[in-house]
Amino acid sequence: MSQVAQTSSRVFGAAMQAPVMTKKDMLDAGVHPGWTRVQDLLATVGYSARPKNARAFDSPLTSFAEWVERHRHAWQ
Repeated sequence: MSQVAQTSSRVFGAAMQAPVMTKKDMLDAGVHPGWTRVQDLLATVGYSARPKNARAFDSPLTSFAEWVERHRHAWQ
């Protein structure tokens, strides 16, 4: 996630962070409890949305940097 924060910081010209948080940290920060359960599930079973999997189906890929540049107007 640090790469996402670095790319977002560069594109938007503002310092952004991607802290690693425990479930308690997330709840204390006001994250919806359902989202913490999703994170637990992904950490347990894994997350298969990986570029190599998409390539197997000839799906077009876009880097995060390209995507955020293309959609930056939505946050301005």
